[in-house]
Amino acid sequence: MLVEEEIIINAPADKVYQIVKDMGRYPEFIPSLKEVTVLENGPGYTVTKWVSKVQSFTLQWTERDTFFDEERRVEYKLVEGAMKKFEGKWIVEPQTDGTTKVHLDVDFELAMPALRDFLGPMAKKIMRDSLKSLLQGIKAESERV
Repeated sequence: MLVEEEIIINAPADKVYQIVKDMGRYPEFIPSLKEVTVLENGPGYTVTKWVSKVQSFTLQWTERDTFFDEERRVEYKLVEGAMKKFEGKWIVEPQTDGTTKVHLDVDFELAMPALRDFLGPMAKKIMRDSLKSLLQGIKAESERV
């Protein structure tokens, strides 16, 4: 299932992109995230472990984040976790009026049949709400003076 969201941020694209890349700081300004730990940091990538509270569930996963700095793009892909598929991208685009548009998408599939049956109809809405929360947190952090 593909879910996409966008937001306009009143800050320069380079500043926004640096905040997007600094995933270890996300729990400081995104309430649903309990922990993001950088497990590996290499040239142009990180491997991060995430702990998130989604409604009454605590989800944990590890992803590989690949940075394309010249394009202000981050692609991520599941390394391990409770999902069969979890991958997507951040795109940070400067706008002509000095603002920045941030696009975030995720393509995911739940692994466990019981979880798919239980969450099936709600999964897309839950993921959309999670993306909106991430984008709102990035916006708030980017627009802080």
